[in-house]
Amino acid sequence: MGYDYHWCGGSPGPIAPIYWLEDVIKYSLLEIPKEKLILGLPTYGYDWELESNNFAQALSYSEIMKLLSKYDVDYYWDEEAATSYFKYQSVEEEHIVWFENLKSIKKKLDLIRKYELGGVVFWRLGLEDERIWTEIEKGL
Repeated sequence: MGYDYHWCGGSPGPIAPIYWLEDVIKYSLLEIPKEKLILGLPTYGYDWELESNNFAQALSYSEIMKLLSKYDVDYYWDEEAATSYFKYQSVEEEHIVWFENLKSIKKKLDLIRKYELGGVVFWRLGLEDERIWTEIEKGL
């Protein structure tokens, strides 16, 4: 399971940071043959209210794109985590959204190729940036 490093009930941050995924893979390979190791990746994002103890709201990629448009904000790339995020101000609260997109999934697929793993699975199809399928068709 390569997701929920930061989860909906915890503090805001990347859901599947690349540095953590690589550590998980290296640790798993100590006991599991690489061809039997299949990495589970997220296809969603979390929207945290920054000054609240509420659980974050899980969002699909299309819902995230609607938020970006609604609040007229841009998203940013976190190089260390290899994932995207943005902040916006609703009527009540300041929010931060961390999410997966084509760029972040490409980086994670590169890890699967690097370690010659058995494959990839995604948590809950239908939430993803649909462009990932073109990348997957290129092969692992």
